[in-house]
Amino acid sequence: MNPNAFALAAQMAVCALKQKLRDDGRRQHEIATTNVRSGIAGYIREHPELVAKAQAMIETNPAFAKFKTSARRRRR
Repeated sequence: MNPNAFALAAQMAVCALKQKLRDDGRRQHEIATTNVRSGIAGYIREHPELVAKAQAMIETNPAFAKFKTSARRRRR
């Protein structure tokens, strides 16, 4: 699994979890970061399509070109 795709999927999971909590009636300042962060792995396990979607975004979107291994170069 591409670590960049997993990181992007984790960001997408955070957004989805926060939206779910807001839909349940919680306010933004009531949402603890620890509650959201602890639920990321479970959310990704329940929704494996997030990783596939993130991988597709990295491969096709030019904004993510820097995450491709062939595009990474160290400047000196």
